[in-house]
Amino acid sequence: MMKTNYHISLVIEDALNNKREKLTKLFKDETGKFLSDKEAREVLLVYKNKGYKLIPFCSAEECPHFDHITGCPGHKENETR
Repeated sequence: MMKTNYHISLVIEDALNNKREKLTKLFKDETGKFLSDKEAREVLLVYKNKGYKLIPFCSAEECPHFDHITGCPGHKENETR
């Protein structure tokens, strides 16, 4: 039997509009330090201005066909019992 797995993603607009939650554990800089809430929101605005609706919570290797408008297309996998 085949099953389909989907990677989760973040809806950029929802994250930007949510002022109650801090986005401090979302992105890291090149040194590995987490970005501040303000810095993370700036990153999300860059993606939004590119026309992206979603960003993945996985690497490009894990989901090579991720679409920034529709999300993960799903990955077929053999289900073992």
